Amino acid sequence: MAGFNRRFAPAVQDLKRSLLPDAPLQITYRVFAGKLPADHWYFNPHHGGRLLGEVCHFIDTATFLTGSRPHSVTATSPDSHDPATAQSTTLHITYANGSTASILYGGLTPPGAPKESLEVAADGLAATLSDFHTLTRWTGGKPATTRYRGASKGHAEQMQALVGLVQGRSVPDADFRTALWSSLVACRAAHAATQGGTVEVAPTTPALHASLQDPADGHGNSSAAHASPRSGDADGSSDKSSAGSAVPKAVPR
Repeated sequence: MAGFNRRFAPAVQDLKRSLLPDAPLQITYRVFAGKLPADHWYFNPHHGGRLLGEVCHFIDTATFLTGSRPHSVTATSPDSHDPATAQSTTLHITYANGSTASILYGGLTPPGAPKESLEVAADGLAATLSDFHTLTRWTGGKPATTRYRGASKGHAEQMQALVGLVQGRSVPDADFRTALWSSLVACRAAHAATQGGTVEVAPTTPALHASLQDPADGHGNSSAAHASPRSGDADGSSDKSSAGSAVPKAVPR
């Protein structure tokens, strides 16, 4: 189980339940993360920068919602070609089921702006999640808005899931393969930001391929791609993915 908490957030869970299994999605995830000082620990080369340390969380949320294996990623930054020092980045991710996700991570924005906005377009559905406070869904007719007291980003719910795993219960949303795919996307995005162009998201070693393979189909697809709808942070310096210790110029393979 990796530290990707947003997939456990009540608003994300409600959104996931609104989606048809394996239906192609168009996702836009906008983050006004705010500018960090140049001496912030995020920019220590051993921590990998904001892409590997925080953007990975938004990658995982998109991957969780699509329920599909990532196929490719493109990454650009307006302020640096080095992902270890870049404040801002824009990603475009494609998935095996035809879904796409665009992640705009604004790391040069001033304080006071709303941090996160997630929008999903699908056949017969449009949805907007605003800073985990509200989720508005359109399925025809009037929109339906759900408000969430406390605007949980899933930290407590993730810990409850961890307890469930320790107790031997099945917790599909804690699937490690999906988290590992998300970490691999982040690493490949770091490579794309450095080299330019689009990078395929695929394991390149036998051990990683075995870890990502779903026993249910034997083709290396994320188990989330076959899951049915379920009923179930990146706040500054505390966020870290399983890829967070990697140095972007030496992308793990």
